[in-house]
Amino acid sequence: MEITAICVEDAFRKVCEYFEHSAFINYCDTRNGRVLKAHQPVTLYYVKPQNRVLLNAERDANPFFHVYESLWMLAGCNSVKPLHWFVRNMANYSDNGVTFNGAYGHRWRKADGDQLEIIIDHLTREPNSRRAVLQMWNVRDDLLKIETSKDVCCNTNAYFSINQRTDTLNMTVCNRSNDAIWGCLGANAVHFSFLQEYIALALNKPMGTYTHFTNDLHIYESLWKSKNYKEHQTFFYNHTEVEHIPLYNNRETFDNELALYLEDSSFFCNNYFENADSPFLRLVASPMITAYWHYRNGDLRQARKVCETIPSADWRLACVNWIDRRITRS
Repeated sequence: MEITAICVEDAFRKVCEYFEHSAFINYCDTRNGRVLKAHQPVTLYYVKPQNRVLLNAERDANPFFHVYESLWMLAGCNSVKPLHWFVRNMANYSDNGVTFNGAYGHRWRKADGDQLEIIIDHLTREPNSRRAVLQMWNVRDDLLKIETSKDVCCNTNAYFSINQRTDTLNMTVCNRSNDAIWGCLGANAVHFSFLQEYIALALNKPMGTYTHFTNDLHIYESLWKSKNYKEHQTFFYNHTEVEHIPLYNNRETFDNELALYLEDSSFFCNNYFENADSPFLRLVASPMITAYWHYRNGDLRQARKVCETIPSADWRLACVNWIDRRITRS
């Protein structure tokens, strides 16, 4: 099964339609509950992966968490504590409550050296290469722990290649098992498109396509039956040309700033990232973290006010809408 989508919003709509209308959906019992499962592997093909923000109100994706977690990955982190600030039950997915066994960024950058640096260097010297493979799943931490760990990698590896016709960086991510609603769309679409952008900028190439292959695409039955995603479909990217603020101008500076802010994330404050040189950190991530800081301190009106200062239209709308839904409930 193959789904071609302009952006994550388009992919979300098409995946939901597939699960709603396809005759090729199986019901299966899993260790986490009963699921609706695609009867064969599914490939999602994103034409514009930089349009990564999912605005579906019923999905209610937390944009603050997804941006921070993406940066946490790019920094090579594996600590539970900073993510707990966004999601209170994050420690439940850790074997020891302190670190994550399957943290992608740690696998990318620290577990076996800096794979991102190796891939960037390799593609710089060999732009026609078919050997730029990023490895996440391994024998030691995954295969030998498949019955004991709460956290083995769902995304197993990624391939990077330069399209010689368009001179863009394409990426393919391979996944063993994906929850379509919570994992694949809204989360993985953000994490891996940021990874693609990080490498593309280092190579001085535009982002090309992002292909996401999953061997087991599913939706938990209880979640599917309790929500009506179709009534909240959005088409933001169909009508809006978003000014894209790059992740960084200088990769070394960006890496140093991630290390400064994220590797010792013992606290958050209302000026987090404010003094960063990297444009995305200063202009987008900083007001997002500040807004979330106000939200966590109970000042939802101030949180919304700060959200309105985010220059990226897609992240601004996602943050404002997320806060508005909580103001309505309060």
